[in-house]
Amino acid sequence: MKFPLKILLILIFVQSFQLNIYAQNNLNVNQFTTEGKDLLKAPGNWNSSELIKFGSIVGTTILLMHFDEDIREAAIRNDQFIKSVPAEFGRYWGEPFFTGVSALLFTIHGIAFNNTQHKKMGFEIIESGIYASAVTGVLKYSFGRARPLTGFDAFTYNPFSFSGNKYVSFSSGHTALAFSLSTVLSLNTENDFARVLLYVPAVMTATSRVYQNHHWTSDVFFGACIGYFVGKFFYDQHEINEKFEKISPSKPLFSISLPIN
Repeated sequence: MKFPLKILLILIFVQSFQLNIYAQNNLNVNQFTTEGKDLLKAPGNWNSSELIKFGSIVGTTILLMHFDEDIREAAIRNDQFIKSVPAEFGRYWGEPFFTGVSALLFTIHGIAFNNTQHKKMGFEIIESGIYASAVTGVLKYSFGRARPLTGFDAFTYNPFSFSGNKYVSFSSGHTALAFSLSTVLSLNTENDFARVLLYVPAVMTATSRVYQNHHWTSDVFFGACIGYFVGKFFYDQHEINEKFEKISPSKPLFSISLPIN
């Protein structure tokens, strides 16, 4: 899956020229690369609770693999809705273009109207989209799992084959993008109902990837987890930075003392 890196890198470039809204959240290229490194190092700092959570995700993924073929058979048995509005909407929500346009709109609005929240959201969508895509990309070529539409079974693997689009099933990039986008939007929303509702399109993406025979169920489950946790990681980083800024008084560049008689 090709990701519109040019569009997103341009957005990051534009972000880097904006005034520093937060002392810690500069929303520029340096923050983008620094937080990317933090994401890469994060597994080495996981506590026992986080390790158990990761183990549960891996265990559930392996369990689902044993039901992948049965679920696929049931899903594609009735394909009359394969191009229906819900299926196509789900596919579009997980398209790289949709993530890029969403980031662009929030960034433009944030800059034009000096809306710091929307500017931050645009930056988080950029980060989450690129890094979630990077993670799924590494997994795709490392595992080399055959897509269901190839006709191979769910346990056919051809690691590092780089032979087109046949062996890049695990994990689902569309689903990872969809959940990273929904997570950023949801976490930045105060309304509880809207927070839940914003995940509906992402679930539709995951469902459509299985129904349209592009992925196994275990692919979309693991992709959803990647998208969610990558999006939450960057949101949490920025929240921590903002709280730190509020309790840390900023130092002026210079000061002038006048004697008082």
